[in-house]
Amino acid sequence: MRNSSGGLRRAISRRRCLATLATVSGIAALGACGGPTAPVSRTTSSAAATSATASGVAARAATASATTAPAATPGTSASAPPGAATTTLTFVHWQVTPQEQQHTVDDPVKQFEQANPKTHVDVVIAPTGPAFIEKVLAMIAGNVTPDVMGLGGPAAGLPTLASKGILADLGPLISRDSKEVQPDDFVPGALSVGQWQGKQYGIVTTLSAAALVYNADALQKAGITQTPAQLYDAGKWSWDALTAMAQQATVRPSGSAPPSQYGFLVPFDIQYGMSFVWEAGGDLLDKTLTKCLLDTPGSIAGLQYLDDLRNKFQVSPTTKEAAAYAFKSGNLCMAINWAHQVGINYDAAQFSWDIAPLPTGKGGEIVNDNFNNIALARSSKHEETSWAFLQLMVSPAVYLGRQHTIPPPRTSVYQDWLKWMQQSPRPKNLQYLPVLIAHSRSLPYVPVWQQINVAWPKATASLADGSKTPGDVAKALTAQIDGILQQPAP
Repeated sequence: MRNSSGGLRRAISRRRCLATLATVSGIAALGACGGPTAPVSRTTSSAAATSATASGVAARAATASATTAPAATPGTSASAPPGAATTTLTFVHWQVTPQEQQHTVDDPVKQFEQANPKTHVDVVIAPTGPAFIEKVLAMIAGNVTPDVMGLGGPAAGLPTLASKGILADLGPLISRDSKEVQPDDFVPGALSVGQWQGKQYGIVTTLSAAALVYNADALQKAGITQTPAQLYDAGKWSWDALTAMAQQATVRPSGSAPPSQYGFLVPFDIQYGMSFVWEAGGDLLDKTLTKCLLDTPGSIAGLQYLDDLRNKFQVSPTTKEAAAYAFKSGNLCMAINWAHQVGINYDAAQFSWDIAPLPTGKGGEIVNDNFNNIALARSSKHEETSWAFLQLMVSPAVYLGRQHTIPPPRTSVYQDWLKWMQQSPRPKNLQYLPVLIAHSRSLPYVPVWQQINVAWPKATASLADGSKTPGDVAKALTAQIDGILQQPAP
């Protein structure tokens, strides 16, 4: 379901979370889901499965009428020359690392072209964030309409592109080809992150959520006997517990020297900070997405908690000190990061670390999510071929072959991904990943989101340095965001 600000809310009870974990643990037995039941080799079986999937969607692509290829696409093409191809699809994807591009873009494109020899996929790599929207709009203005778009993160603007009539409604296609798409195979709520105003404009390609990462060695050295994960399992992981733990883990030398270790990096950014606003019972926007709610009691309480951690209890580095402290360096005991990035960011850390859910506030257990979508252009001249390509990109085999720390949003391949992840020694607490996603919520990515995203850090800077109270910051930011919401979409 949707939360009060229009973002996806997947909050469920602790009992249901445990049931979800049990289901995920035994997912290999669910042969009816269509996913492999044994570990998949990243170099052989995965490629074969992807090839089979590509062949499966080739039939529909082959029936699409062959038309003259569109004009050459500006940007960087990552696929082979079209050769004898009679149809060219333009696929715009956000910029990722070379390894990610190999598994996420290049390999599936190659498989699709092999299964559809008369079709060439021209890959255009575009910058991430707002620049992605600008790239797409510039291409359309130049009469080069992308057929398929990999929307790299919420800031890539599914609401913006959908509100401008650029994206196709995928609902009818999913209904028609439900046997191939297998919408029931997606984890609960996953497809909702591709919706805007009741229509399905995108299909999720990645779905993750915010997690707490902690230095287990530092906690033990500070005399803390229960980790955040252990407290969570015992139902005792609360805001008060985080405050107490952060205080005990902050090491202050005698004299005027700064702490040699801080207990927690307080998140004043909108991505992680909103989790505490939600957990206090507040929100960013109302149900109509036309009014800011930051000046309400719940929202102010969330900001007040962050302010207390930084300025009252002093368990977090100040703005001026921030550059000298980092979790990976070992002088910052706890921080928040995207669950799928902790392994990438902290593998080189010379201490024992792991992840846990965020502490639970009075408003419940709620964290921010992180997702990407893939979409079709409404004006594509090759709708069926583009749709066949999109089906391949969201197929279980392609999800599994990505070799990425982001958990796949399909249940049929989750167990195989988990076995691949377990090849790395950390994090060990992988069982919390479906729990985090189940308790995640989306920010209200309205068409003017970028302006809100710019206004937030400027306003909360005075909260972080203690120069203004949470109530004053909330009042000023509410007025500013209300003004932004009255502006036309960019």
